[in-house]
Amino acid sequence: MKKGIYFSFDALIASSIFILAIISFLSYWHSLKETMISEDSFSMEEAIRISNSFFLYSDTGFGFATSLTNKKINLTKIENFKNSRSADQILKEELSTPYDIYIVINLHEADLDHAQYIENSKYNLGEEIPADAKFVSKFTRIAPAFDGSMEYLAVVSFYIYK
Repeated sequence: MKKGIYFSFDALIASSIFILAIISFLSYWHSLKETMISEDSFSMEEAIRISNSFFLYSDTGFGFATSLTNKKINLTKIENFKNSRSADQILKEELSTPYDIYIVINLHEADLDHAQYIENSKYNLGEEIPADAKFVSKFTRIAPAFDGSMEYLAVVSFYIYK
């Protein structure tokens, strides 16, 4: 009886190349995933930093709190900021960020008779997010807002994108 060859030399070479290709692909995938997670966490930290700056008091620049001790959003300051300059370019310059910023402020007035909030108006700062944005990080905060005559509940969403 003759003994046959179980594995040819070509089959051994092909399977070792296949295993090396799988290991290379998994290594690339893992490093790409880690890069994406790192970028996302950095952009989220940047969104939190910008939201903290938003709730600071400032007479002239970015910072919309009513005073140093009162953290209510001053809607008059937001209107003045929005109307006085090109807010989208000023946002990047004043906040020293590599990301584009879009801030949406939804105001709600309390309707105590029906135990609900009614959306009254919306303020936007910055350019809207384009459809071809590579990634978008969103951070939302809730705070009281004041326009000089009436108080609102403001839902402020900070979008950081590239």
